[in-house]
Amino acid sequence: MFRPNRAVSPTTNGTGGRLGSSASRAPSVKSKKSKLQNQSDLDLPAYKKNFIDFQSSNGVRTVRGSVGPIDNVRMLLKNGYRHVYMSRKFAVQHGFVPADAEPGSYGYSGLVNIGTWPLTVGYTTTHHPVYLAEETHFDIILGRSFMEKRGIKTDPLDMTHVECLDTGEKLECEVVIIRDGKGEIITVT
Repeated sequence: MFRPNRAVSPTTNGTGGRLGSSASRAPSVKSKKSKLQNQSDLDLPAYKKNFIDFQSSNGVRTVRGSVGPIDNVRMLLKNGYRHVYMSRKFAVQHGFVPADAEPGSYGYSGLVNIGTWPLTVGYTTTHHPVYLAEETHFDIILGRSFMEKRGIKTDPLDMTHVECLDTGEKLECEVVIIRDGKGEIITVT
């Protein structure tokens, strides 16, 4: 079937619109890119979507307690660490190490024990050697030495269920998911 072409006049662009109108311009690269990004989300395999959902729902267990004279400190429960660790920033801020501590001392040349401090979590106080750490996300990290001394029992299915076997008390536990400025999940290892 024969279809004649319409003559393109100088005032039109051949698509029926006027020259200079928004219909005459090609879509921007950015709009094409955003369309492709939205399509790539739809093109993800189901297992990948499930993995991303699982990772975004994971968090770390934190409890509140006191270390020495400082109350209401958020502490990370992590059996991947061996000892109890205190962040350098927290230690300097609260006087556990001198404010003028220079590099080469207090942990820059390795782990340094800053003494044995009383830790109160729940209703029980225990004394633990505390090491200086460069961790910036949490003030105190309670490692295996704390968990073994208190007999901490965690439930792999319910992240908020934390029980101390030495006293039988159940600790109030919060699950925290750490994200960076872009919204990406930060894994605490």
